[in-house]
Amino acid sequence: MKFNKSTSISPNIYVTLSSSIQTSPVIDADSNIYVGTEKGDFYKIDRSNGTTIWSYNVGAAIHSTPNISEYGTIYVANMKGLVTAITTDKRVLWKYQDVAAISANSLYINNMLYVASEKGTFTGIYDNPNSVNVNTSITGLGNSQQSNFGSLASFNNIRFTPLLDYYSNIYKTTKIDVANSTSTIVAKQPVWGTFQGDYRRTGSLSIVCPSSISIIKDSTGNLIANNPYIQWYKDGTAITNAGAPTYKPSLAGSYSVKNNQIGCNSIASNSYYYIVTDVINISSDEYVKVNPNPISNNVNFDFKVKGHQRFNLDIYSVSNGDKIASKQNIYSGEQISVGSLSSGVYLFRLTSMDNKLSYQFKMIKL
Repeated sequence: MKFNKSTSISPNIYVTLSSSIQTSPVIDADSNIYVGTEKGDFYKIDRSNGTTIWSYNVGAAIHSTPNISEYGTIYVANMKGLVTAITTDKRVLWKYQDVAAISANSLYINNMLYVASEKGTFTGIYDNPNSVNVNTSITGLGNSQQSNFGSLASFNNIRFTPLLDYYSNIYKTTKIDVANSTSTIVAKQPVWGTFQGDYRRTGSLSIVCPSSISIIKDSTGNLIANNPYIQWYKDGTAITNAGAPTYKPSLAGSYSVKNNQIGCNSIASNSYYYIVTDVINISSDEYVKVNPNPISNNVNFDFKVKGHQRFNLDIYSVSNGDKIASKQNIYSGEQISVGSLSSGVYLFRLTSMDNKLSYQFKMIKL
């Protein structure tokens, strides 16, 4: 549905599915819609035009509203008691078979999925793809059962009567296998994920929007943004598959990021001009390095060149070609102050003492 300026409501998209729908839909961090049907078909729908991106049959009717974790895992329970964990790109991570139908809505909060069956069992499933060192103990009153499964999750069944209270130490396992990848999965809150963290049906945790975003360059040449919800740009054009806070450019240019957190205004960072010319590899064990680039006040010179212990430095203005400064007899590891230079682009030329070798670096003075 779409809310118009006149306060009226009009349909935004029409979608016809395989059978009737008994649950509420959920919406992921990219605003795609997920919903299950009476025939057990679970759909991912493009919210812009209503087309089906993919569908997956879970084997029985879906009466329990799904959940979406901040790691992009969708949990679907059916009326045969089967819980399926599936990713937004349709990869099934794991399945858990309960003792009876699951018709009540499940609960996901703090890396735990809770489901209750129609035979009175209550199951806690721990699922965090980034966790490795964990506790596997559990205690409880009543009839307690415990099972471990492969992939990402650990399962704990507790059957109890209304007269018996119980306490459960949430436990985990040391298993981690996300498509055979050991890299950290960045959390990204869904738009409407069902009880997502702060007990609201509206989904995500309370949104904290940044007032500004900045970029720095670390010692290894990575550009780092101080916000996890961003898109990288080079010379004003979005870079494909560049949404992580850390980015290593391979080309010179002006780099920036924009905040893409749902529910927040788009905020652009400062632009950072990155030059990939601060290291010259002469051979496998010979090099000339000038850093940092861009420069604020000091510049470092490191080199290993056979037969040469010292170099001379000449600094030229790129704008007019004038020689701005010179320094003789520079040794490897030496630091030189260039704070007196005006902001701009300069050519640093290093020449060997016998004038047989010459190396040039294009440097930015901030």
